[in-house]
Amino acid sequence: LISYMDGKELIEAAKNRNRQVIVDLNWNVPTNRVVLVDLWMSSASQESMRFLRDWAPTRRAFNHAIAFTPHYAVFRMPGDVHGSYSDLCSSSSGAFCAEDPDGPGPITGKMVVDEDVRQLCIHELYSAKRGHSRLADADGDKLHYAREYWAYMESLLGECPLHGEGDKRFGAACSRNLMQSVGIDVAMVEDCVMRTKADKLSRQLTDVAWSPRALRINGWRYAGAVDVDVV
Repeated sequence: LISYMDGKELIEAAKNRNRQVIVDLNWNVPTNRVVLVDLWMSSASQESMRFLRDWAPTRRAFNHAIAFTPHYAVFRMPGDVHGSYSDLCSSSSGAFCAEDPDGPGPITGKMVVDEDVRQLCIHELYSAKRGHSRLADADGDKLHYAREYWAYMESLLGECPLHGEGDKRFGAACSRNLMQSVGIDVAMVEDCVMRTKADKLSRQLTDVAWSPRALRINGWRYAGAVDVDVV
């Protein structure tokens, strides 16, 4: 940004065709802070899972400079849930619900909610604080990296697709197999889900963005395409 007076001088100079206007831009970007990335998504969103899969190598390479926080799109249904709507929610109370990703297909909103919580638990349980560095010292507890979470997310779309068959389809059985294959303690994750499910989902209900699919970088709303080549 420039001042009104400086801008006025530039405009007046540009009006004079006999004068050449040269503008020198100086970008002062801080280099001693981590990049804070918040992503709002659904664990059954093909777009979100594709982005995380493709972004995982970059996240891994810059694990000392990026702090990533996942958020999941859940919503509340008014009153008790009955009939076809019951498949959208984790219980009949309608407290925690998610979109059905495949309409009349076998995947339900309840399955999506369960997967959301599993991913939150994996990220929480396997987030390791980075070692001492100029960045870590500057931002303290923000700088964590969950290696197993990213290994899981990198494989989820291919190993547990929505239109898979049996235990190769999105859901608890496929998730368990994938967790085992990338070195995640399944029992520890399931214990986390059982103990903290309500608390985690309650936070997701209140910590919302401007859209169910959203990306925020250093506190600023990202308005472009959520594509790894663009972001």
